[in-house]
Amino acid sequence: MASRKVKPGGFKDGNLPQGKFNRKKPISKAQKEEERNRRKKLPGYLLDEHKTMPMTISHVSNKGTVDNSSEEAITEATASSEGRDQVQNSKKDGCNEDEILHKGLKIRIRKLDDQFSKEVSTFSWIKLCNNLKLLAVDVRTAVAESKRSNESQNGLTMDLVNSLFLLIQHSLQSGPLKGSKPGYFKRSSPRVNGFVYGKYLPGLFGETIECSDYCFSENQSKAIKSWFKRVQVQCQKKQQSIKRLSK
Repeated sequence: MASRKVKPGGFKDGNLPQGKFNRKKPISKAQKEEERNRRKKLPGYLLDEHKTMPMTISHVSNKGTVDNSSEEAITEATASSEGRDQVQNSKKDGCNEDEILHKGLKIRIRKLDDQFSKEVSTFSWIKLCNNLKLLAVDVRTAVAESKRSNESQNGLTMDLVNSLFLLIQHSLQSGPLKGSKPGYFKRSSPRVNGFVYGKYLPGLFGETIECSDYCFSENQSKAIKSWFKRVQVQCQKKQQSIKRLSK
């Protein structure tokens, strides 16, 4: 196998290179057998509550990426059971409804962040981003309710808001955007850029990218708007190149 040639000085933009050289290696037979044995030891309640959940092992597609759909289903089932247990414990500890709600949202944020940390295909990454949009709606509602009902919960609310911002930042440097810099769109495909520009960020913050509903800090709001401007520039360049070719 020919060695990879890299220009002296490395990549000038400082971001991790994409392509077949940094993809996850195919799963061996021994790893598949170990995974099959592990799933046989799953708790019974996971199998009872999620009978339609696919229990097949992870497999490698023709493009060399790993399909983790069954792993995601198991993670979501485990997250829901853990969330119920922690909410019950919070009620026993005498926490009020706002604290219980915030704890439940923090659990969902942590589990979704773990799924973004895995190497996923573009399709799975888009699905996770859509799940994040649904989660953001619940966080926005919790922040609004907390502001109206009790000002003493500001510290708890800001912790929740900061966790959501870090999750959004992580989503923009994972999957097809995996790299050391969040919101780096120069090497991503037009499909990914179009999704972020047309659906993902506008779905979170509206067409004008308004962040005030989430109570983000000034620096966090500037970072989100800068990500939107970057992907906007790349989409406009793509449209201009198509127009030039069509002439």
